[in-house]
Amino acid sequence: MREQSHSGYRGVHIWLRLPARVEVQVRTHLQGLWANTYESAADLFGRGIRYNELPQDETERKIVVGLRQMSTLRIARIEKDRNEIASIDLGLEDLERAGITEIPDDVRIRLDRLKARGQSNEQRLQEDLTKLWKYFDQMRDQRG
Repeated sequence: MREQSHSGYRGVHIWLRLPARVEVQVRTHLQGLWANTYESAADLFGRGIRYNELPQDETERKIVVGLRQMSTLRIARIEKDRNEIASIDLGLEDLERAGITEIPDDVRIRLDRLKARGQSNEQRLQEDLTKLWKYFDQMRDQRG
C-alpha cells in the first residue's frame, strides 16, 4: 500500500498464513505518526474516513482530504528523497571499494541538498502532525 494508498494509509502489509489470520503492518515512523493522527481524526469525524468515506461537513472534509494528501504527497516525497539518498550513498560506497575516494562536486551538492531538504521537510511534517493529533484529542475531550 505504499504506492496505492487506502484512504491515505501507506505501508507494507504482510498477511501470514497461520491457523488464524495475522496481518503485520510495517510503516516508517512518519507513516505511523500519520496513521495515529488519522485515527484520532476518525474518532471525531467518523470511522468511515478509514474506508474512503468523507465527512458531510465541509470543514471536516477538507481536513480529511488534507490529511490524506500529507500521506500521499508529503510523506511519499520524503520517502522518495530518502531512497535517493540511500542510492547515492551506496554508489559512493561502491566507488570507495573500487579505490575512488573523490566525490564529484555535482554528486556531493545533490546529496547535501537532498539531506537538507529531507531534514527540513520531515521536521515540519512531524510538527504539523503532532499539532493536529493534539488538536483532535482536545476536540474529542471537549465533545465528551
